[in-house]
Formats: sequence, C-alpha cells, structure tokens
Amino acid sequence: MSVTQILFPKSIELEKEMTFFSGTSDGEKIFSQFKTAEDLVRYVEQSFEYLDITRIPLMFKPGRVLDVGVAYGLTSAYLALKGFDVTCVEPALKLCQDMDANFSRLGIKAQVVQGIGEVIDQIKGPFELVVFYSSLHHCDDMDKTLSGARRVLVPGGKIFLFEPVLKFYRSKAWFFRQMEEHPEKVGHYGGNEHIYRTSEYIDYLERVGFKNVTVVPSLTYSRAPKKAPWDNALRFFLKRIYFWGVRTLLLRLPGVPALLNKLSLLNPVIVGEN
Repeated sequence: MSVTQILFPKSIELEKEMTFFSGTSDGEKIFSQFKTAEDLVRYVEQSFEYLDITRIPLMFKPGRVLDVGVAYGLTSAYLALKGFDVTCVEPALKLCQDMDANFSRLGIKAQVVQGIGEVIDQIKGPFELVVFYSSLHHCDDMDKTLSGARRVLVPGGKIFLFEPVLKFYRSKAWFFRQMEEHPEKVGHYGGNEHIYRTSEYIDYLERVGFKNVTVVPSLTYSRAPKKAPWDNALRFFLKRIYFWGVRTLLLRLPGVPALLNKLSLLNPVIVGEN
C-alpha cells in the first residue's frame, strides 16, 4: 500500500493542527497494543470513544466507504475488517504514513489519502457511504465539504456523522474561551476547531441537498463514561448519574429523545441520504 496525496490549501489553523498530530505518538502507542487485526476490533468495540462506529456494520451493507478525518485510522481499520472497501482521508502526512505502515503490518486493506474534507470530491468514487467520525467540525468550509461528499456518493448513498455538539445553554464564545483556558476538556488539537449545535448540522446537510436526515442518540449513553483527568469525585459521580438518567429514563420516554436533540443536549448520530 502507499499514501495518495492531494494538494489542498493550508490555513494557519490547519497548519497548527497538522503540526500537533505530527508530533504526537498516541497513534503509535495505540497500534503497538495490537498483535493481530482481531485485537484492534476488540479495542474499538470495547472503547467508549469509538462505540458509535460499531453502528455502521449493523446499519449498512458492506460497500465502498470514504472515511474523512481519521487521525490514527482506527475507524477506517475497523470498517475494513468488517468487510467494507475503505478509503480514508487525513491531513497530517505523518499520520497517513503511520496508518499505511500499521495497516500493512496487521493485514488491513485500506487506501490512505492525505487531504482534507474540502477536497474529497477529487477522490475517485463513487462511494456508498461517507463517514465523518468527530471530524466534520474541523472543516473550515462546511458547505464545500458536504457538497463534495454528495458528489462522490452514489444516488441514494448515505452520509454518517458523529460529531460533538454545543448544548443550547452554551454560547460559541464560551466554547472558544474553554479552548484557550482548558483545551484538554474540549479536545483541542492546536487549531482548526469549530463547534455547532445539532440543528446546525442538520441545516448544513439539507442546504446542500441531503434528504431524509435522521438523528439518533449516541450509543455512548449505553455505557458509563470513564473518569477524565480533570474530574473530581463529585463531578465524576454527577457525570455517571447523568448518563444513567439519560439511558434509563429520558431515552425511553416517547418524544423526549427528539426534544433533547432539538435542544442540542445529546451527542447525536446524524444520517442523511444523497
């Protein structure tokens, strides 16, 4: 295998993000745990962070998938091992090269492309599915990215989004202040961060022509979260109570999940049709 490179514009913020990922060894540490491809599958399926990627083999038949903004490549590797024909896209060249080497070592077949969301329409398709797994919010031009996703999808193809959302009672000013003061709490990677409410993701999808947009709560509510480094005992206890309450009470009440999504209170999975 080898890395395919596509020319793309690099803003100052994108350069910061690429520099961050090029300097981290987290991907190498994760992949060093895997002696076999089956080890990787178990890791993903047991991980709180990657739980919603396990939905895809249950929701869609194996076909051509374009996985955009994949970082270390775990989502792409998982889908490939579940029978999908995967092309994955990542801006940082080092991560692309690491992915290519890790995939080869584990016998995983996936095409690795260095690029960004805004240029995915240059990738040879068509695809049955385009996936943004916590990556669409890094794109500077949502309209261009989503329009490109439509162009590479077959008619009737689907887009699958799993993205962080801004709760209705928070402002974007609050989010960007958090990035400056507590970057670890909002997963800040040095640059190129944006935040949207659930309704904004839906509006963007519909504006470029996606149809039958549906929203379901993240599977992360089915498990108790792990304790974060900044959680004290009380905060962690309240977090577990919140997840328990969402899972056992709110998600079971008719109409309540739709209301919570409308208020941008739940981490959502959003699916649209080309």
